[in-house]
Amino acid sequence: MRIGRSNFEHVRQVVLDWGLPILFFLLPWQTRWIFGFELIGGQIFEYGILSLYATEALLLILALIQLPSLVARGRAILKNGTGITEILWPTHIGVGMAVRTLAVLFVAGLSVFVAISKAVALVQLMHLGFTMLLFVMLLDRRVDIKKVMIGFSAGLVLPALLGAYQFIVGESAASTFLGLASREAARLGESVIELGAARVLRAYGSFSHPNILGGYLAVSIVGIIGLWKYLKTTREKWTLSVVGFICAIGLVLTYSRSAWIGLAFGLILGGLILINKNTAQIRKLLVPVTIIVIGFALTLSIVAPFVATRLSVESLLEQRSVSERIEQYNEFPSVIGSRWLFGLGIGNYALLIENAYPGREWWEYQPVHNVVLLIIGEIGLVGLIVILWWVMSIDRINFKRLPDPDAVTAFMVSNVVIVVLFFDHYIWSTWSGLALIAYVMALTVRLGEAE
Repeated sequence: MRIGRSNFEHVRQVVLDWGLPILFFLLPWQTRWIFGFELIGGQIFEYGILSLYATEALLLILALIQLPSLVARGRAILKNGTGITEILWPTHIGVGMAVRTLAVLFVAGLSVFVAISKAVALVQLMHLGFTMLLFVMLLDRRVDIKKVMIGFSAGLVLPALLGAYQFIVGESAASTFLGLASREAARLGESVIELGAARVLRAYGSFSHPNILGGYLAVSIVGIIGLWKYLKTTREKWTLSVVGFICAIGLVLTYSRSAWIGLAFGLILGGLILINKNTAQIRKLLVPVTIIVIGFALTLSIVAPFVATRLSVESLLEQRSVSERIEQYNEFPSVIGSRWLFGLGIGNYALLIENAYPGREWWEYQPVHNVVLLIIGEIGLVGLIVILWWVMSIDRINFKRLPDPDAVTAFMVSNVVIVVLFFDHYIWSTWSGLALIAYVMALTVRLGEAE
């Protein structure tokens, strides 16, 4: 049975309308096909697992349906003589952005040749490739970016509720189908808050670490505030309010300091811009901000002792966390040696530490908790410069439109991520983090575009 052209165009339209919103709704779930692994200290470790995520496979299917028509449209535009800047996407950013995007992949690809584990490097390069593919697809103006933002936020409701359950009960079961690992507060190696003799499990949700859930929720909260002005009905406003309320609760229970600071930093900077340039918008955002603040306040009133412990410098667990990060900074020069210009292999930083400091326990080998240093270690200073070239070209689009409310939303989201990348490594070391970068960078372009 042959599929007619009209039927295929209908499928393509459905994909354009719902494909990426559904993908972002599913993104928090870590279902994946594991096809290999590298050992460190004789043990399997997270950053040595070779896998393909279900959301990456879905992304590839969506791309095969969405992108051919986009390229065909670009060719038609070129043929009509309206300019080479429209070849790849029907947006004003054109070939320059394509070159910078491919340059990031090229520099990362070169690092594979010097990697300790070329298998790990190739798989991480694959994840980065899917990241850039996702970024490109989000730039398609036929994709409703507001609908994608709704899918992103709605997809975090169940993970946030699961995180609350983990905090209250102190454990959660594994699920291969959903990509969930078992969690138990009493197990060594879990992310917990210690208050006296009590060990309380931090909210993981569906992610591999509470900080990742925290980063996603912080970005979601900013997006919910930015979406508010587009809501038409009371039902829509109530629904989004409930989502924001749940996200606020979940964010507190992650006890992710980087996400807390990132959210505060982003909201304060965005608020200052609006107060200075667009005061009328502040009044329109009082309702969503108030509801989110109520969610924070109610949760904090219940878990205040645990929050105080997390922020305290007197807790042994927190002292250990800080000292480990300081040690990572101190070790960084010896880990990368003289190879700082081009790096030692994407995805290979943990293996580099083992190479420099053998004999440790396997769980002590963690990527440095700073994305800038991690990028230098893996793809070098040259790679970092190329990535900054890509990022700054995107930010320039957004800055031109400030203080438009949409541009301010993107500006706030970007600042959340900027803070996170100086305190955590997941933005670069995991598929979840890379996908978050694709989302934030595409949001910066799309919300920064002149309509």
